[in-house]
Amino acid sequence: MTQLTAATPPDLDQILRNGIVKVVERDRETLVHLAALRQHCEKAWLQRAMLRYFGTLSSIQTSEQVRMLSGVPRKVVDLVLTCETGTTLLELKSFVTNYTTASGGGGKPITQMRDGVIKDLTLLSRYVGEATTGFVLWIAYPIPDYNHSQWRRDHYVLVDRSSDGTEELCEPINVGNAYAHVYLSRARPIVTPVSP
Repeated sequence: MTQLTAATPPDLDQILRNGIVKVVERDRETLVHLAALRQHCEKAWLQRAMLRYFGTLSSIQTSEQVRMLSGVPRKVVDLVLTCETGTTLLELKSFVTNYTTASGGGGKPITQMRDGVIKDLTLLSRYVGEATTGFVLWIAYPIPDYNHSQWRRDHYVLVDRSSDGTEELCEPINVGNAYAHVYLSRARPIVTPVSP
């Protein structure tokens, strides 16, 4: 006799990682184009693409621009993914560097971008708890090969230290004379989270 078992609840963190990789791989040319123009990608492409992808998954409810009801300062989260096992708060950031490449230079000072990622991790940590995780998805570009070790030392490591772990989700993407790097940083939980 076959025994029936309940379906395994989805692993929201793994669904998130897989979805990000699928969106980036599917829309690689869009990312390359925006990187070549040194334009931020989160509002121009990434948020809509992520919302569209996660909206196709029947086990996930997806909302955008969600204002958290508690906490000071108030936080608006770019995407909120919810399933039966919990909630994931996702902030989206593009990190347009000011490194000089063959196509030129530009972008804001890198420290402002880095500090923005760290600030989002700190704010999200207020809402992370037993059934809620928080992440910042940040795509950094252009990063030339000659600057990669400096980039890791001066920026990546500082974000990683401010998180509960940072991972590069896919191979660096060639954006001409440099690369785009796709990172996911987990917000570090605080002792007593604020209810969303």
